[in-house]
Amino acid sequence: MYEQARSEQARFDLSRLAARLGELTTDPHLAGRVADVAEGLEREAAPSERALDRMRTVFGLSAFERDLLVLVGLPEEHEALTTLARTLNPRGEPHTCLAAVAAALRLDDVGCHHLRSALEAGPLHEHRIVQVDALVPFPEAGIRLAPGLWSVLRGHDHWPADVPTLTVAPLVSPALGSERLHAALGQGRRVVVVTGGDSRPPSELAAVVRGAAQAGGTQVVTVAADALDGPVAALVSVHAAVRGAIPVVVGRPTHAPLPTHPGPVLVCADDMTGLALDDRPVVVVELADRDLGESVRMWQGLVPDLNGGADHLASVLRVDQVRATRAVADARATTGSGGGPISVAAIVGHARRRTHSDLPPSARLVRPRASWDDLVTTPDNAEMLRSVVDRVRGQVRVLHDWGFGAHGGPGVRALFAGPPGTGKTLSAHVVAGDLDLDLLVVDVSALVSKWIGETEKHISEVFAAAERSQAVLFFDEADAIFGKRTDGNDAQARWANLETAHLLAKIDEFAGLVVLATNLRGHIDDAFVRRLDVVVEFDEPGVEERRRLWSTHLSPRAPLAADVDLEQLASIYQVTGGLIRNAALAAAYRAAATDRCIDQRTLLGAVEREYQKAGRSFPGIPRSAAVVASGGT
Repeated sequence: MYEQARSEQARFDLSRLAARLGELTTDPHLAGRVADVAEGLEREAAPSERALDRMRTVFGLSAFERDLLVLVGLPEEHEALTTLARTLNPRGEPHTCLAAVAAALRLDDVGCHHLRSALEAGPLHEHRIVQVDALVPFPEAGIRLAPGLWSVLRGHDHWPADVPTLTVAPLVSPALGSERLHAALGQGRRVVVVTGGDSRPPSELAAVVRGAAQAGGTQVVTVAADALDGPVAALVSVHAAVRGAIPVVVGRPTHAPLPTHPGPVLVCADDMTGLALDDRPVVVVELADRDLGESVRMWQGLVPDLNGGADHLASVLRVDQVRATRAVADARATTGSGGGPISVAAIVGHARRRTHSDLPPSARLVRPRASWDDLVTTPDNAEMLRSVVDRVRGQVRVLHDWGFGAHGGPGVRALFAGPPGTGKTLSAHVVAGDLDLDLLVVDVSALVSKWIGETEKHISEVFAAAERSQAVLFFDEADAIFGKRTDGNDAQARWANLETAHLLAKIDEFAGLVVLATNLRGHIDDAFVRRLDVVVEFDEPGVEERRRLWSTHLSPRAPLAADVDLEQLASIYQVTGGLIRNAALAAAYRAAATDRCIDQRTLLGAVEREYQKAGRSFPGIPRSAAVVASGGT
């Protein structure tokens, strides 16, 4: 009946409904103020009429529900209407009560029944467009709009504080054009899942979606998946719909995303695994993993003034477009104040500083301090180590430009093998330092767990941390985790083999540099050996290497006595660099404690103790040194 009568009379706009409310008060002064407000609304109602018509179309509102929505929102328009609502509300609250709504709309008993149905089962209730006090008798219950909705209807495009919108800068990617996005969206209620594999985090997907939507003239609103509980989800849905915007959910929602939204919803997630969905149609738009060519184009677009630097950045930094953009902005802000040009080293440094991720208990991040000058090894080993650096830096040219990527993806795997103290760990620091990358050192003892499935979980956490931190992944004592698989049929052997298979898969997927160090190369599983790009064998140093090691570990600022004979130490005592470092340090502490220079006698004593610690037979002290030590001639 209301709909029929409504169609036969003039359209109820804001001013007419405000005037109807004003007729309900017995206070002539307040009635006059409301009449003035209603007259003003008649002159400026056009934007609200358009917004209300859009809501009516999107949510399927009837004319009655549209008028009801206006009456509920009017107390937010002017203080006179707020005072009127408080006067008419039996509880004195600044919200229009349902008895006042019924009186303003001149509803009979049938109309009041229609009112109750609209608020308890219609679209206003389903989409939480209005909220009714539940613990109050129905005629006295106050009714109010969803937070911030009246401001939008009146032309103020401000999102309420209760809506956790994310600020996402639009990015344009050749992997997803605007035509592909709009084709996936189509019409009607549906969920569009945008995935990008391991190389594209949800934040980058959201930025690419925003860029594609912006290019196509579509408005989007971005929200975090973990913030979408029931009331917030409904609020996001209402505000997106009234603006004509498409909601973009970033991350993996634990519940079906915005289940009441009347239009399409985008979800940017790593993949479809475990994604909560409902009975709405699902369209999947999958972006291919970022390859070296796309990374080069990304860096060329971000730093066109960096001649030749895009190839280097694409090889060293495996970051998404969002993090790359931030690193370049940081570098430009820093160099801009000093007037200097932007550099590759500055971008790499700022990308590293932007990494604020929790590390798993089995890994620690180390900033390498060693350089090639600190490394004493054979020329062949030095050449092999430099080849590791060359492989990392040359990936774009070899794999992309020259087409070798068809035979293997990016990523470099190196094995450093040799006795303890021969420089394997130091070499890892030197290589990482030359690449200007951090070293993620894995504690193998904390990686392995006796509980089924925990070791695989720890392995995945380590590789994920290396990806986030853009670090060189370093496994010391690697034979403990990369050991040979067994043919045993017992449960323990089967689980150990599964752990090895999981580690093999992660090694294959990792696009960065992985360094394994071991004292027992023969214990490394053949499947890992086949995947290695570089193997460096570290032997115990010869006489010349030992002399250089003694010279390196005895600081130039240290007070050395005149009798120190490095040639004698190097030729007689066949020790590794690690033992030489320990002996030099022990002799320095001994000399400092006795307030004397570091002499040959102190060094020989320190060397003898290193032999004892290693369980080796000490060759003895040369006669010349023994005579000097005793004070003879």
